[in-house]
Amino acid sequence: MYEQRLPILAPVTCQAAPYTVGSAYVTGSYTEGNVGLVQQVSLDVNGYAYAPVPVLPGGTFRYYGKDKIQHVGDYVLLRFYTHKHAVCGEQIVDVRGARKA
Repeated sequence: MYEQRLPILAPVTCQAAPYTVGSAYVTGSYTEGNVGLVQQVSLDVNGYAYAPVPVLPGGTFRYYGKDKIQHVGDYVLLRFYTHKHAVCGEQIVDVRGARKA
């Protein structure tokens, strides 16, 4: 009988900073059990999936969201991908209103 061992992927922990409507970027960090596992991050806003972009060095990311996230009630989800485009983590983003001066 042929047996193939598949690699076990350690979990990815994602942390998104609260996003304020009108800010340029959704930012945050992630930790990964398998170094180099996370390659890209994408943004979903109210069910619309935007294209993935590369993550930054050092376990951080940023995604331009100013033209995508318009309201405090928007449902925003980050998805993290491996080099084979498999989802390896997700994180809901806390969307906040702009501060009043």
